[in-house]
Amino acid sequence: MVNLTPKEEKQQSRQHSQHQQQPPQQNLSTIRMISPSKRVLAVLTFAYVMTVSSRVLAFAAKNPSLLNSSYAVKRGKAMFSAFSGFCRVQRQNDLSRPSLGSGKIDSTSIRRQCDSVRCFNSMYSSEGDGKQQQQQQRRSATSLSSTTAAIDIQTATTPTTEATKVLVDDSLFLKPTPDTRHYRSITLPSNSLQVLLVSDPKTDIEAASIHVKAGHFNDPRTRAGLAHFHEHMLFLGTKKYPEENEYETFLGTNGGSSNAYTDMEDTNYYFSVNPLNHKNNGEEEGDAENEADVEEGKVVSKALYGALDRFSQFFKHPLFDSSMMDRELRAINSEYINAITSDTWRNYALLKASCDADHSFSKFGCGNYNTLTNGGDMNMGKKEGSEENEAVVVEGGGGTIPRLEVVEFWKKHYVGKNMKLVVVGKAHLDELEKLVHECFSDVRGDSNDPSPFDDALEEMKHERQQLLFAGTANGATDKEMEEVTTATTAFGSSQLGIIREVIPVAEMRTLKLLFGFPPLDDAMMNDSKPHRVLSHLLGHESPGSLHSLLNEEGYINGLSSGVTLDVSDFSMFSITVSLTPKGMNERDKIIDLIFQYISLIKQSLPSPAASEEEKGGENHHTPVLKEYHDEIRRIGQINFDFSENGDPTSFASGMARRLFKYEENPQEILIGPILMENLDFDITQKLLELLHPSNALITITDPDAAAAIDVDSNDSSMYQDTDLMDSSWQQEKWYGAKYRQKEIDPQVMEKWASYGSGKLSIDSRLKLPELNKFIATDFSLRCDDDDNRDTDSITITSTNGDDTNVATTMPTPPKLLPQDLPGVRMHHKMDTTYRVPKTFIKIHLTSPNVYKSPRSMTLNRLYEKVLNDDLTSFVYDARLAGCHYRVACTPTGFRISLSGYSEKLTDLLDVLTSRMLSLAEEMLEGPAARPALYQMFQKAQQNLLRQTKNIRLDKPYSTAVYNSRLLFEDKIWNIQRYIDEMEEDAYNPLTMEECAKVAEECLFGRVKVRLCVYDFNAIEKQDGIYSKLMF
Repeated sequence: MVNLTPKEEKQQSRQHSQHQQQPPQQNLSTIRMISPSKRVLAVLTFAYVMTVSSRVLAFAAKNPSLLNSSYAVKRGKAMFSAFSGFCRVQRQNDLSRPSLGSGKIDSTSIRRQCDSVRCFNSMYSSEGDGKQQQQQQRRSATSLSSTTAAIDIQTATTPTTEATKVLVDDSLFLKPTPDTRHYRSITLPSNSLQVLLVSDPKTDIEAASIHVKAGHFNDPRTRAGLAHFHEHMLFLGTKKYPEENEYETFLGTNGGSSNAYTDMEDTNYYFSVNPLNHKNNGEEEGDAENEADVEEGKVVSKALYGALDRFSQFFKHPLFDSSMMDRELRAINSEYINAITSDTWRNYALLKASCDADHSFSKFGCGNYNTLTNGGDMNMGKKEGSEENEAVVVEGGGGTIPRLEVVEFWKKHYVGKNMKLVVVGKAHLDELEKLVHECFSDVRGDSNDPSPFDDALEEMKHERQQLLFAGTANGATDKEMEEVTTATTAFGSSQLGIIREVIPVAEMRTLKLLFGFPPLDDAMMNDSKPHRVLSHLLGHESPGSLHSLLNEEGYINGLSSGVTLDVSDFSMFSITVSLTPKGMNERDKIIDLIFQYISLIKQSLPSPAASEEEKGGENHHTPVLKEYHDEIRRIGQINFDFSENGDPTSFASGMARRLFKYEENPQEILIGPILMENLDFDITQKLLELLHPSNALITITDPDAAAAIDVDSNDSSMYQDTDLMDSSWQQEKWYGAKYRQKEIDPQVMEKWASYGSGKLSIDSRLKLPELNKFIATDFSLRCDDDDNRDTDSITITSTNGDDTNVATTMPTPPKLLPQDLPGVRMHHKMDTTYRVPKTFIKIHLTSPNVYKSPRSMTLNRLYEKVLNDDLTSFVYDARLAGCHYRVACTPTGFRISLSGYSEKLTDLLDVLTSRMLSLAEEMLEGPAARPALYQMFQKAQQNLLRQTKNIRLDKPYSTAVYNSRLLFEDKIWNIQRYIDEMEEDAYNPLTMEECAKVAEECLFGRVKVRLCVYDFNAIEKQDGIYSKLMF
């Protein structure tokens, strides 16, 4: 599958600021500074706080155990903190509101420096230098432990005490069988922020993520890349934590990290921390936080508490410090320049340039210095006026620093109803709920709610108007400032029915067909998901499939299909083929075969006039497409039922995004993607009609096309259907991709659309795949049987630092099973922990012949490549059904790994071992008898030669490791020896027959077999495994 948006990630390292001004000390005398009209409210608030506090203290005196409750202490602190914050905010409102138009958020804003740039979907992390990091940790410890800073409220709204609304509790969630997590979906009443809480007592990583429904589609026309730039700026300090590196330093100190990405219609932020075993923030082990309580889920870990508190400030009061913006603009510009040579970015930008210019998809999402400053020239950048002047003018370029636009973007989109939050922690759900309520209740709920920037926005707008009047900045019309255009179709008839040729930067040859489709959230797509059965068939790799035929001809290295781009008003269905040089020369034939296979799928549908019985009613034969659909549904259900918990960070990020789709039915958020209704034949028919050449954008990426730039256009072309010799070369605006294109010739279009209609026949070698025989049906567990249970254990005694002995009980190692085959050792270990009906088999076929010479090693590697290429069509169904394999040639022999559902894994092993033997026999027959195998052998030799030569281009440390092996190991062959054996002008060229002979010698000659089976439930089938190993 092709990624929706290219996402490159870089590590980010920033320097700590040397100074940090402390906020002014607050005390009760502040009441005198408040206006008389508000003084009464302040006194009443204080009286209420004191009354409640006295009752809490009286109750605690009667219940001494409550004195150790960290949460109770925090709530007591929150009361005083809220009152103190109330006085502070009112004082600022009445007496000394800072002027945001002056370029400073408040008196604590500091200019900071940054060492490196962040990329479009950056990995935010900071190592920092040791001394400064320790100082920052001590400051963090102070802020966490102090009364006013522990839960300081930075906006004019105090935390609501209204009860949180529970949408769905744990008992209603549809979960996989092995899933021991607990779930709860809630909504914060103060701002309508929907939250998914996940309690996982066994996790050693805690994580959280917020997904915002705003991306670069929401960029103003005059500030391309604003959403991306806004994402960068959020990480550069908040009012409560103004230090630029505070967030990342805290995460790093607690064994965590953070990341974010900006997409077309949304932006995602997430982080992770390690909840236990930290001596951070200047604290000693065994202090107020009891790790035993954290382990048992009784309290929230300090790591998660501190991280979520800092994280939540992004959505309450970020600084958007103007003194950092010019530096960050240059960082964005550096990302853009670095991506210009990336074919992924170039092709993506070219696709965006192909759509209707009035649609938001056409926007330049990354942005650069010029677009973000609305005309600024980075090389001429100069600040006019004092350092406090917010509106930085780029001299000679007519641009301005986009602080006004960034603040407006945040104010409009970063509100509770437009965000979803997911938190994964060790604590119980109730504790996680309290934490979320504490951290996020005062996030604004709507764009019309008061924000910390309201007064400052007016000043910034006034200052911008002055700059426009003076002619030192570019203006924009109301139309140019529109964010999203929804009245336009991105890819209409004028943008499709096009064939295009592109010159890549790297050596790559691809053929891609894109078809306009409805969005996946459309009701016709979402219910039965008919696009999945089309993707399943077009990308299938079994014998007779499109992939199998093209691979046998030596045309392709790979083929994939599916929805590659999906936004709110359209999607694109893709068929992507990676071509060999031979395949590029036969691209007309390949496109013919693609449309032939599409016609073959159409023929499997019942006619529109067919009755319901003919379409698959009861007691009648089910049409083949419905059988494929039901097969996909069964596989999805099986994989879901026995799926195991993955990485909490990726889980949190993915679920935050998915929560928008399942906001009304959060209990289905885990199982939702695999839910499919019965196949709708009418909708499927309509989708198949969209797979028409008039609805296609065909892109051919060919490095050899560069030679055509200087060729006389009158020269004849070797292509007919895809000849673009008469088309002029063009260059994409942002990334510079060189291309030429034309409308598909009507006669060619008619030919492609006529296959199977009686006018043109379909290649007889093409056929739809058989139904999958590898789908498991037996999921019983035998690990609890008396004769299979591992009851024995071993005890290991070790000595601690205080010379005390510690006994550790461990499960028994795998058992050596009795066997009669000479040279074979088989170990077995029954799983009693994960309790899923799966088996893992590891086989090592050791032979001294593999590495006896460079030629022998090369031939065995070629056999491995041919085998894996050939096996694709035999075991593709097994991979779909959850059974996987890997065959690798190493200097010591061949390693075979298998994993999957226990019932069918021996069937996969049977196919694998049988094909290893028959393949060698077929290769011995020679190229004349086996032309398809010879094509695979030639392709394997080309790929292995290219990969071996590319080793010379490895990173320096890899080269150093390799040369160290040359110096210290007794027997190791130099890379050049392998290259010499494979070169076309080699003295003794490699042949397919020799490859088969050498492989047979290594596989069936002096061989020892070591086998380990983990969690093989059907242990009674061990004789079958032995027989398969005998080949």
